Amino acid sequence: MADVDATFVEQVFHIPERKREPKGVHHFQTDDLEAGLEVLEQAALDHLAKLPSSPASSRVCLTGPPEATADRHGPTPGPPCVDIRHRWPLPFPVASWSTNMDIRTYSGFVAAAELANFTLAAQRLNITQSALSRQIRGLEESLGLRLFEKSGRNVRLTAAGEALLTKVNGVLVADRDLWSFAGDLARNQSGLLKIGACSQLVERYLPRFLGEWRLANPGIDVRLEDGGGPELAEKLHAGAVNLTISAMPTAPIEPFEAVRLGELGFLAVATPDFLPNTSGPIEITDLLESPILTLNCRHASREVFDAACRLSGQVPRIVLESTSPHTLFAMAEGGNGIAVVPSSAILAGRSLISRPITLRGEPIRFDICAMSDSRATLPVYGRRFIEALRKHILVEEKSAGRGHLHIV
Repeated sequence: MADVDATFVEQVFHIPERKREPKGVHHFQTDDLEAGLEVLEQAALDHLAKLPSSPASSRVCLTGPPEATADRHGPTPGPPCVDIRHRWPLPFPVASWSTNMDIRTYSGFVAAAELANFTLAAQRLNITQSALSRQIRGLEESLGLRLFEKSGRNVRLTAAGEALLTKVNGVLVADRDLWSFAGDLARNQSGLLKIGACSQLVERYLPRFLGEWRLANPGIDVRLEDGGGPELAEKLHAGAVNLTISAMPTAPIEPFEAVRLGELGFLAVATPDFLPNTSGPIEITDLLESPILTLNCRHASREVFDAACRLSGQVPRIVLESTSPHTLFAMAEGGNGIAVVPSSAILAGRSLISRPITLRGEPIRFDICAMSDSRATLPVYGRRFIEALRKHILVEEKSAGRGHLHIV
């Protein structure tokens, strides 16, 4: 049995690789795998011709006997096909070159299922419609299932196609995760992490934490911008940021994934004229008898406060809505009402009284979280950032000993 020579191995492993964009976004070329097969077959044929026991006029068949390759080679007359898989061992499993199970085929299947149209799906994938049709036909033949059926000018999934769609999506997610993880390893955990966060959470938790985290992760470039909850969600959906830090939405937002960081309460902040200086909390019904200074609807915490007001059965008399807690504090110091802010707000240097707010004797609380988009795999260092921040918040709040604040 002959050995595979170095020239053949070199030709095989210098087949151009498919290019992959970062973050799992693939721009596939139509004929790259076919071109690779052509190069491989020619290299195998050249090597086979050098073997004394092999006729130079034989055709090379990589994927099986002539009937298995009729679709690609066509009914071309000629010398008999030599199946090189049985002639001598190749340095890799030849079956892995089958286009039926290429990841592009799965991408084509999902795109066609989502758009219900082969032409639109091909445009999304930057390939021709005929190439996509071949991919789908090959997948159907490989699985032994009919996946699509005609529906007017469009197509729709069969029952089998519907059942397979979730599984195939799982394969694509796993593929993106694999490439993301491999990229992190190849770059030695270096990269860019873009974070959007609510301003009061930035002020309360990030100054010391971010400095320490950068020292421990010098290869990660962290870029931070502040904003309100709905605004941050829009940026995350558009891909402008990798993750957000804000109040937990009252209802899940598709396709975001949320990691709970802790739990905050609300503070009533005012001068003694509006807020008697006692150690206990203030009930929201008593609070709403005074003018209210509150954050505007750009902040997710405002939605929680509004819901608590509705549950109390009273309508707040709001005299100021602001983007900044500091603006509320300045107006409160001037005697304009009671500021309502999340308990993460910092009051240092102000001559104001602060008391936790309760509803029917229970503190009003809301979760804070880090959110990422499940459609774009968060880098490993992004997940590491979230876990480190969660632990930092826990330690900081325990050391502060705030009785009205519960962190988990």
